Amino acid sequence: EKHHIGLGLQRLNGRKALFYARYRGTEGGDLDRIERQQQLVSALREKALRWSTVKKMPEVLGILEEHVHTDLGAVEAVSLARALVGKGRDARMTTMRLEGTPATLEDGSQVLLPDHETNAAIIERFEDR
Repeated sequence: EKHHIGLGLQRLNGRKALFYARYRGTEGGDLDRIERQQQLVSALREKALRWSTVKKMPEVLGILEEHVHTDLGAVEAVSLARALVGKGRDARMTTMRLEGTPATLEDGSQVLLPDHETNAAIIERFEDR
């Protein structure tokens, strides 16, 4: 299924949002895709914190329980929810990019091999925020 997403502010239905989050056809490939996924999570978080949405939480949780299958336990799910809503609607998501070297595996898969030493320092700075 093909989708076209125009320039500028867009209102996406579920299918277009999924297409937007999964699309790899840009120069930056997976790295651009990750950025789009972060934008989508931020927009969903903002929408989820609207009072009109919060009032529907029991209904939403029932739908999630019926249709979402995960190995995430209840404690982890609550922790994740707290992290997403804990700072309120105006909180900004903070991200940091870890370092790696592009490589191609024997099966042709393209990967980033992590630079563990550099990434340990980046993670330490991130945690100190």
